[in-house]
Amino acid sequence: MSGVVRALLLCALVAAVGAAAASASVIGPTPRAAALAATKKFAAHEVVAWTEPGVSYTLGACRLLHRRPWLGYACGFELHGVPDYCHGVLTVSVKRLANGTSRAQGVKSKYVDTHGC
Repeated sequence: MSGVVRALLLCALVAAVGAAAASASVIGPTPRAAALAATKKFAAHEVVAWTEPGVSYTLGACRLLHRRPWLGYACGFELHGVPDYCHGVLTVSVKRLANGTSRAQGVKSKYVDTHGC
């Protein structure tokens, strides 16, 4: 199987499994910290999905998308060690909890500026 075909099949698998992985929620002390933790969890899952040695990730920044009806963040990450590079963005919903912490959950992921992912 060629490298390009394998990369395309892996991307399709990652997209199918990514939606399920994005739905797991995490708790953080602040809304932005919770959003970043959800992105970290998602990026770590993407690394495992590649099943290639040497694949890693780098977290980017999170920016606020909206405040109502819930807090929405767009958080970036980049995969390294895959063919060329993959830059992804995870849309994260954040809810403030009664105890002052925040619960974040990834709701949508997409890859932008990709070559080989």
